[in-house]
Amino acid sequence: MEAQSLELSVIDAFTDEAFSGNPAGVVLQASGLNEGQMQRIAREVNASETAFLVGGDAGLFKVRFFTPTQEVDFCGHATVAIASARSWSRANPFSCDCRCRPGRCRSSFGLTRSVGSR
Repeated sequence: MEAQSLELSVIDAFTDEAFSGNPAGVVLQASGLNEGQMQRIAREVNASETAFLVGGDAGLFKVRFFTPTQEVDFCGHATVAIASARSWSRANPFSCDCRCRPGRCRSSFGLTRSVGSR
């Protein structure tokens, strides 16, 4: 098995202070990962949830959420964390449509400074 490079962040949602708020793992480039790999990463991160951005066309992205033990349908603070991470990596403001298991949610963010990122 060939080693794969992966960018992983832990982002504290709902705070402007590092190491507070609600931490969530975030993987922005998860299209090449299978379900087992996502589960193992979430177990290693050991946050209550880790969000994986898998694919995306025309601003519509699929997000999968994993706890350390199982995949879950949705997680609010991990949605905020993944949208914030995307916003930091692009011009502000950033908006996206996220497709998750229960349906679709729209997120719009305009950040002026990096806050709550570990």
